[in-house]
Amino acid sequence: MIHLDSEYDDLEIGPLLRRLRGDTSLREVNRLTGMSNVYLSQVEKGEKHPGPRILKRLAALYGVGVEELLRRAGYMETEGEVARPDETLDVERAYRFVLDDPR
Repeated sequence: MIHLDSEYDDLEIGPLLRRLRGDTSLREVNRLTGMSNVYLSQVEKGEKHPGPRILKRLAALYGVGVEELLRRAGYMETEGEVARPDETLDVERAYRFVLDDPR
């Protein structure tokens, strides 16, 4: 599993996913994950925000930790930062959903 180093720190989730995809085509990602290449393109351009299930599939494909992608996408707290209390339960539910999903 790859740990994202400091060169990725300033990237929003869409451009981060684009960089992680590297030379792999959108059609190949579609074939490997079942995710629409049109949707993934929109995510990478920042036009759509990926949900936890999408991030779980991409984390497995790109060899990065799902927790790291969830944190980068705003679904989990980051180090030194606390989620707003009204969001904490929703974030925890999303995190649990991703971890418990057998796919």
